[in-house]
Amino acid sequence: MTFRSFWFRVLLMVAALALASCASVPPPLPADLRRPGLPPETAFDRGIGTDRILCLRLQGERGEKWRFLVDSGSPITIFNRALRPKLGPVLGTEPVQYAWSGDAVLQVHNAPRIFLNNTLLLTGPRVWSDDLRRVWPGRGVDGILGLDCLRQYCVQLDFANHVIRFLDPERASGPELGRAFPLYTVINSVFVEGDFLGAGPTLYQVDTGCTVDAVMKPPLFQQAVQKQTPDWARQFPSGDGRPVIEAGFPRATFGGETYEKLIVDSANHNFLGLRFLARHVVTLNFPKHTMYLRRVR
Repeated sequence: MTFRSFWFRVLLMVAALALASCASVPPPLPADLRRPGLPPETAFDRGIGTDRILCLRLQGERGEKWRFLVDSGSPITIFNRALRPKLGPVLGTEPVQYAWSGDAVLQVHNAPRIFLNNTLLLTGPRVWSDDLRRVWPGRGVDGILGLDCLRQYCVQLDFANHVIRFLDPERASGPELGRAFPLYTVINSVFVEGDFLGAGPTLYQVDTGCTVDAVMKPPLFQQAVQKQTPDWARQFPSGDGRPVIEAGFPRATFGGETYEKLIVDSANHNFLGLRFLARHVVTLNFPKHTMYLRRVR
């Protein structure tokens, strides 16, 4: 080996180490961990499996890069079981029931620090872990960002521009945000009241992890079918073995607005889903218990 080739290889090794270290630079911690500030405007992730789901790229405290589904229907943030070595010891287990995947027993861990665009996110004291390949097959998600985090912010979901904004909850109000709907918190879920498909005033859980326009309990769904014949319908089994009916309705009203070509499921839940929310700029001011819908035409 010549003198020149030796130093050339040394420089290559140094450059490789520098690139590796840059890829895992830990995000800076704020001076006050209880008031880390608001994350900047961030684009939705358009990677693998993002059809009708909302994902963000998050960071671990050592600079790890994770892809998380944003799910207001999940009470607590959930990590994929492949990340359990980064979560510390198991504190216990918790039985849960997924809307479509049935019953499961999840492990409980102390919540690690997670970041969005180098800004620390506020979360609850605990997180869960589970095999998310079973819950969200083919989606390639490392975790689910749940309501324990979201409810501490005023978040605006701008589906036209594919970005999420974190707004000052004290200033996020007014007609420019759209029509206001009160948000009701029941245990660890948030609901909005509305008359969907003429089924009468009903509480619907606001669920950004639900991929259709809405889910209605069978009695409400039957009322809707009696008022309007669906364009099509199909049936498939859910994770708990009970059949789910899915139908396409030509139109529906909600909050005084008329919508077309809706996909609605019949199951043992009432959800307002992402497909419906994505027809708007949605502002979820959780601290002020208000949802704003500004129609995007």
